[in-house]
Amino acid sequence: MTEKTHEKPATGTNGKAGDQSASDRALSRAGPTRRSVLIGAGATAVAATAFKINPIGYARAQTTGTCTIYASMPSEFLDQMAQKFNSLDTGVTLQTFYAPTYQAYERVNAELRANRVNADLLLLADPGPFLELKAQDELLSYDSEVYKHYPEGNFDPDRTWVNGRSLATMITVHDRVEGLPQTWLDFADARWANKTGMIDVRVGGTAYNWYYTLRQIYPKSYWAEVAALNPVLQRGHGQLMDQLVTRQLDITEQLGYYAWSFITTRQAPIVPIYPTDIVPITMAPLAILRRAPNPEPAKVVFDWWLSKEGQEFLQQTNGVYSVRNDVAPLEGKPRFSELKTIAYDLEAYSAQREEYQAEFIEIFGL
Repeated sequence: MTEKTHEKPATGTNGKAGDQSASDRALSRAGPTRRSVLIGAGATAVAATAFKINPIGYARAQTTGTCTIYASMPSEFLDQMAQKFNSLDTGVTLQTFYAPTYQAYERVNAELRANRVNADLLLLADPGPFLELKAQDELLSYDSEVYKHYPEGNFDPDRTWVNGRSLATMITVHDRVEGLPQTWLDFADARWANKTGMIDVRVGGTAYNWYYTLRQIYPKSYWAEVAALNPVLQRGHGQLMDQLVTRQLDITEQLGYYAWSFITTRQAPIVPIYPTDIVPITMAPLAILRRAPNPEPAKVVFDWWLSKEGQEFLQQTNGVYSVRNDVAPLEGKPRFSELKTIAYDLEAYSAQREEYQAEFIEIFGL
């Protein structure tokens, strides 16, 4: 289907229900796929020449218009961010489009090739696409004041992207399971045969990060042991959580924020475990496309998302980690500094993706 220049995309997973959890699909059925929520004063247009102190905390000329973000952040959480932003008196309306990391990236590349760009902002759970887009001069260099609040390694020195959310991968088990695993080696134990679930490494950025991180500390044979368990492969962590809660599965790899959300809002019968050998951390950068149709509104959203207020709201609603230096960790979760993590070179991380995905296909017989 041919898209018109700057036509706003529908929100969802490109029509693939398999990419969403049950709750996502229910939201999709409940109304239009376009998620553009106007709340209170945020829906009121004001003069573009106005000058004021905006909710981000510093003075700027008032900008009006719409901004569209393409994100791999699941709709149930992404929409809350949009609703919060749209409730503020910024003059800008945030619209959202969700798809898994590599599907969203493919869509952006297709729009760039056709010179019909709909996305203004990009938030994906893999820094690799941002390195590639920067090399192609497709990211806008924007010297926002937010950069001073983020530690080295969590932003591009050329001011094209910042770490918008940090995602921890953990082990989750049903609370009726006895003998809790403590490490990823325990995750590969034969006792979990036909009772294990995981994300397809070809689909999600966090799944690739998990695979990549464990390959740095364990040999290829480790993944052969996991494959021997005959794990259920899913395209989304919401699906894994649904199967764990109903005990179709006993154990899964899972994102920390999904576990936090299901426990705090649904009292899910699960036990979250931060492995003692390593906790894979996926950086999800936020960037403005150089050919964004609405670059000025995009800057307003960029500044808010990465502000102290934006990151605190992100943590509270999404349960993720923020590396911003003035944002306190969520109560009940270990501090980010307490997790055993690994540092890696972003260039090597990006360069090895196709190699490791091919290895995954070979090992799992896909």
